[in-house]
Amino acid sequence: QNGEKIHHRGIRPVHIFVTADRRGKYHVKLGGFETAKVESDSVYIKTVGINAKEKMETNCFIPLEVRNKDIDELQGIDWEKVDVYSMAVLLLYCLDRKEVADTIDEGVFYDYFSDEFCDVLCDILMNSINEKPSLEELEKALEKELKSIRER
Repeated sequence: QNGEKIHHRGIRPVHIFVTADRRGKYHVKLGGFETAKVESDSVYIKTVGINAKEKMETNCFIPLEVRNKDIDELQGIDWEKVDVYSMAVLLLYCLDRKEVADTIDEGVFYDYFSDEFCDVLCDILMNSINEKPSLEELEKALEKELKSIRER
């Protein structure tokens, strides 16, 4: 909103909160914003980069190419695509925890989703940061997959 974007930069299972209401509906909230980066068109907001880098180095939900960079090399990273990667790995983690490590076996997705959606997820996991789909592209693919699942 208002030209501001928040990039979490630390999405992982401990930051996802799921609760059920009395009607059996689930609500999901995201927490743990200590490494978040806020981008604003109207005001400069400083990010504490060294703290973010320290937390990223051991977070398997962050792309390896980002974890391996020095703090100075993180300037200009497309953090939205880092968060997209984190969400894809989180999905894999929900399906099969043992598949989440430095080497990711995206083949697990093919047991659960359409080939088209699996291709999107594989693009997220296997491509470099600049080639990963945007959050908007992931959202569209998710909506299409959800519609397909409901029609089955």
